Amino acid sequence: MRNVFFIILIISGIVFTSTSFAFAETYSRTTSSSLLVDLGPLDIVAKYDLRFNIITPSEIEAGDVVEITLVPKSSTVTSTVTFDGDKVGTFPADLVLGQEATFGIPGGYGIGLFADSRAHVLPKVSGPAYIVSNDWISLDSMTAKTFRVSVNENIRNYDSITLDINTLLDTEFGANLNVVLFNQKLASDTYRLEPSPNMKVTIPLKKTVFTNLSLDVRDGTCQGCIQVKPTLTDENGNKVHSTSIAISVDGRSSQSGLTTNQWSWNFSPGYGSHQIKAEFYGEKSKSNKAITYIKSSDSQGFTIKKATTLSKQTSSNSLSSGLSCGSGTYEKNGQCVAMGPFDGLIWFFEDLFRQFGSSSKNTIDLDNDGIDDTRDMCNTKPETYNGYKDDDGCPD
Repeated sequence: MRNVFFIILIISGIVFTSTSFAFAETYSRTTSSSLLVDLGPLDIVAKYDLRFNIITPSEIEAGDVVEITLVPKSSTVTSTVTFDGDKVGTFPADLVLGQEATFGIPGGYGIGLFADSRAHVLPKVSGPAYIVSNDWISLDSMTAKTFRVSVNENIRNYDSITLDINTLLDTEFGANLNVVLFNQKLASDTYRLEPSPNMKVTIPLKKTVFTNLSLDVRDGTCQGCIQVKPTLTDENGNKVHSTSIAISVDGRSSQSGLTTNQWSWNFSPGYGSHQIKAEFYGEKSKSNKAITYIKSSDSQGFTIKKATTLSKQTSSNSLSSGLSCGSGTYEKNGQCVAMGPFDGLIWFFEDLFRQFGSSSKNTIDLDNDGIDDTRDMCNTKPETYNGYKDDDGCPD
């Protein structure tokens, strides 16, 4: 018999599909590899189609450890045989990992072919995670195998991780001579096939962050006004930025769309004692869609007091200089001077003019917006302080 030799031609390809379930994703992979066997005038091309299902969670919570399952699926090895350049036929056989697949050649003078295959996989992961046991996994049967992935608590700016699974296929391929009761292995050898590229599976991440909202309240810059400062932090004390803080006063909605970690504009709940409440309703992070901030709130009691003006009391004998003059005298240039026949009348009109001038300086502000009515264009409607015409006394 002629010497038997094998020329190996490896042709690899990968096909991906995915199927969504309620709590898991299943990815199917087909790896195709071929061997060219030269037995003199007999040429054999053996094509392997090896299939896996890879089952992953639909998403992984930060800090969790999850299992990934590899399931070998129905596979085939198909041999195309030619003799002296003429095609004899194509002969498929079921390929079961760890078992020998055999198929005969019609008109092949008792020559039969066989293949015995085993697979090995090495998973890796990129992103804020690691493989718990980073070793090769042998698949020498159709039994499912699992490995574990641990996701870090701090996912930084990652919203997913990517599995990168390298697969090797060890296969023994050969030919037998089966004549009557005679069974002789003609030749066989073991080959390692490495499909490329590796299979990549992306799994979304999820992180739930508890928040703490604290509220500060202070007097505003106008009469009857207040300003609030809602401070939002995460569970580690880091400040969280949001522009969706809502303020209610005594259970009634008052302001919305406030920005965290800064003082608000003026708004006027009215004089008296009030209960001020700030609420954060929760939202997705604007920088990482995997992060969800949980709602929180805080309340503060605050009393808005009316401004009081001290009246100036004037007496002929009680003076700003502290000098006290007796009856019939008055203070002049720091001295008590006796009153002349017309001094009392002159003093009366001087004091009257002083009182008139002092009262004219007391401003009137009917709408309590901090702008006196001599300048207020809308003295019955309070000014809206928003950076636009804040000095005309009118709402915008």
